[in-house]
Amino acid sequence: MNYLAHALLSGPDDELRLGNFLGDFVKGRLENYHGPFVTPRLRDGLRLHRLIDSFTDQHPVVRRSKSRLAPRYGLRAGVIVDLAYDHYLARRWAQHGVGSLGKFSNDFYALLKNNAHRYDASLQGLVQAMSRSNWLAGYAELEGLDRALGGMARRFPVAAGIDTAGEVIRSCYDEFGADFQEFFPAIREFCKPYW
Repeated sequence: MNYLAHALLSGPDDELRLGNFLGDFVKGRLENYHGPFVTPRLRDGLRLHRLIDSFTDQHPVVRRSKSRLAPRYGLRAGVIVDLAYDHYLARRWAQHGVGSLGKFSNDFYALLKNNAHRYDASLQGLVQAMSRSNWLAGYAELEGLDRALGGMARRFPVAAGIDTAGEVIRSCYDEFGADFQEFFPAIREFCKPYW
């Protein structure tokens, strides 16, 4: 799951949603993560992020999706599936989301901007790029997925080469979509008790 799914799977709680977003950037033991703006609920969001990642990585449906990508992309298949599932979530927002995708995205960007003083300044460029280019709503189009894959490949050495994965997604589009439809209700039910 990538940014869109993590935001949605945090439920309606802004502190939980902010912590879940920051989960990609906080390393080490959560008990050691301190700061003047860290609340218990934000820490719960960090924890939820890790639980979502663990649940996703271990789920047999996600493993099936990864298996289509593994011959060409190896361990990078997980990153690709995360982005692809955000694409399917955006495409099927009326079924799985809350309200309109546009409003949800704008509200999330506003949350991140209004709390910029609470996270490392190095993330502010990412948040600005995300909102300026409307990444979350952009996931709904295959071109948006291609941009996300290309951006990950450029920013993170571990993701080098995934910019071509859109070809594989397109070649098995219905199969990945069916995997997402089977998986997403399970991850949503898993997350609800944390809301």
